[in-house]
Amino acid sequence: MAASSGKTTIIDVLRALTAREKFLVVFGALLLAVGVWSGSLIIIITVILISVGLWGYVYFSMASRITPTGIHHTALRETDGDLSVDTEENVDDADHTEGLSDTDAGREYTQGAYRGTTHFMKSTTPEPEQRLTEAHLLQFFDLESEVFPSSSEPRSEFEFLLGKVLVALKESLVAHTAAFFWVNFEKQELVFQGRASDSHNLVADRKIPLENDIVSQIARNGKPEFISHINPSSERDILSYYRDYDFVKSFIGVPVHYQGPDSEKTVVGVLAIDSKAEDAFGSETLTLLSQFTKLLTGLIKSHTEKYDLLIDSELVLSIRRMHESMRENLQLRTIVETLVEHTKKLIGYDYIAVTMFNDDKRAWVVYYVDIPHGGTYVPPHLIVNQDKSLVGAVLESNKHLLVDDISTIEIPRFNNEEKIDSDGSILIAPISSFKKCYGTISLERRERSGYSARDIEVLYRLVENTASALEILYMSELVEKYVIVDDSTGLLKKNYFEQRLKDEIRRADDFGSDLTFLIFSIDSMQQLLDRYGKEGLDAAIFSFSKFLKNAIRQYDLLGRLDYNKFGVALLNTTAKEGYLWAEKIRKNFASQVLTLNHKTTSITISSGVCGLSESMQFTELLQHTTAAFHKAVESGGNTIKVY
Repeated sequence: MAASSGKTTIIDVLRALTAREKFLVVFGALLLAVGVWSGSLIIIITVILISVGLWGYVYFSMASRITPTGIHHTALRETDGDLSVDTEENVDDADHTEGLSDTDAGREYTQGAYRGTTHFMKSTTPEPEQRLTEAHLLQFFDLESEVFPSSSEPRSEFEFLLGKVLVALKESLVAHTAAFFWVNFEKQELVFQGRASDSHNLVADRKIPLENDIVSQIARNGKPEFISHINPSSERDILSYYRDYDFVKSFIGVPVHYQGPDSEKTVVGVLAIDSKAEDAFGSETLTLLSQFTKLLTGLIKSHTEKYDLLIDSELVLSIRRMHESMRENLQLRTIVETLVEHTKKLIGYDYIAVTMFNDDKRAWVVYYVDIPHGGTYVPPHLIVNQDKSLVGAVLESNKHLLVDDISTIEIPRFNNEEKIDSDGSILIAPISSFKKCYGTISLERRERSGYSARDIEVLYRLVENTASALEILYMSELVEKYVIVDDSTGLLKKNYFEQRLKDEIRRADDFGSDLTFLIFSIDSMQQLLDRYGKEGLDAAIFSFSKFLKNAIRQYDLLGRLDYNKFGVALLNTTAKEGYLWAEKIRKNFASQVLTLNHKTTSITISSGVCGLSESMQFTELLQHTTAAFHKAVESGGNTIKVY
């Protein structure tokens, strides 16, 4: 609009915006879009406050340029590849400079700038306004990336958004470096998380000791600090995030607070901005940074909540996989290896050892050891000193133990014979149920303060499920030991059958009576499994066990020795009579038609027979019968062999 019209249109307002003001307007809109995208109420409220603050700043900045005749604005033009500015209000003044010498034109420009009106040489070849507008708007959009990264992992999402915030801060404040540091008071260190900088002199190490530099002071005091002039000789002492002198002149830093659900408000980070110009920052910068710290607090809260949900989901998935592994193979070794596998995945370690009770040694011993990164640690089968050791203390108290610095502890981890090349941190947790402690798991890292409260909670969930599996295992072994009947066939179980057979051998030896022992099995079991599946094979086993049960006398013994192996003890029966009886069983069962998995078939069997001779013991009778049985199977099956 011409200044003489006395009216201001939206196009005039857009033309009047400076590059920084346009950046702040678009950045505020992008912040608002990111906040709505995140879906978090606290982030939405925060970005609204920041956006309103940025737009308000632009509004008051423009208000200072408004005159009764309109807005002092500049229109961007393109002259032979160079951008220049033409002030429409003073077009006549610009035309006037065409007839002046270079010196007079420069003087005219200086006088115009002093009066508050900006004059540049008028473009001789103006380009279309649409092309200029598009060229300017491109710098406000990141066309190489998305608003959010494709990965749903909370850490990468937080780092992406943090990088965008730091770039915006650096550009809006015309800073040299904008950086964000995590604060870890337990480890007494700063973690260099994000940076936007023109310098190539930043430290490569992400971890910086928490000492006396200005960032560390902000972290400890929890108060903002700014320095208007930095003495070059003290720059490295003040700014610890540069490797060498970078000739920074001024600095401003603010703490970032966070309050968890069950904790007090604490400093978790520091936002640091520096410049190579003196007095680059003031109170208005502090006001702007306060809005950005609210945004960072919202991002941290969102990141923390998402990270906790991710860990919880990973924990649930790990527990489910633990159950699946243990269900397929419920053995002590499988249970321990499954615990170690998921502990490594969810928590991590440099050394791990699982302690269990050894019945033969009547002592707690190291059952399992894993050293993924190499080193020297305790060997398996090492006996634990229960009275004077860290593991012994956990076994005694049935409570976890966390030592952040092992070098401060005088007692050994397991016993005095251990040789371990680490003095970092150790976490020991009992593997216990409500009634019994089954052992311990010891995690160790070479670095100090290597484990957090979250790690302890995750480990407790893992060992709880491990303890439940161990309880089921030991109860199953107890049932296996004392229950006498096989639940799937109704026959005597192996332990009880062998005990009864030993009794009958002694009885036959005392009274001089005969006894014959036979071992039966179904032929071609793998072929049956391939053809009819597990259900069909189980049906065949059940049919044969039922056939044997109906064929023996009431005082004979019948038991299931293995999945496809059955034992029969015929009392008062010679080996020849036993052989004839077994042949009858073989022929009669082979002639039966069985229905397996909705298909009909016939099945053959094999058997080994051995008669009890004078002074023969149980072990010898079992060996001879087993030898005859193997001969029958190796001969092709469907046969009876006598020892």
